[in-house]
Amino acid sequence: MTDVTFVVAIAPYHKDIAQRAIESAQAQDVPCSVITAYDEHMRGAGVARNAALSLVKTDFTVILDADDFVDSNFVSRCLSVWQENHYIFCDWLEGETRKVAPDCPYTNKTWHPITTLIPTEWLHRV
Repeated sequence: MTDVTFVVAIAPYHKDIAQRAIESAQAQDVPCSVITAYDEHMRGAGVARNAALSLVKTDFTVILDADDFVDSNFVSRCLSVWQENHYIFCDWLEGETRKVAPDCPYTNKTWHPITTLIPTEWLHRV
């Protein structure tokens, strides 16, 4: 049973690199679904993600940008530490530089929504 769906927003200028993001989602060591959201009209990743979210039926969603990718154990590791009423976010790499995720997901007047494991119900409410 698939409990997690990846939503990958793809802008026209990311079509040539999006395959890496999609393949990293498909290569998870636990079953996951992948929904791609093409932003053909350049209305923004948020609009594309929201359209895709209407199709998500799993308990959890991972939002992944087209120019990002995750390790094959990303979902299993996130699920292993998930606690009710929380969502999981992690560090990331920019090139070879590790960027440490903030202690609080809400920093600098923005949320950290990319490469997160979020209960789908929360996203549907928002």
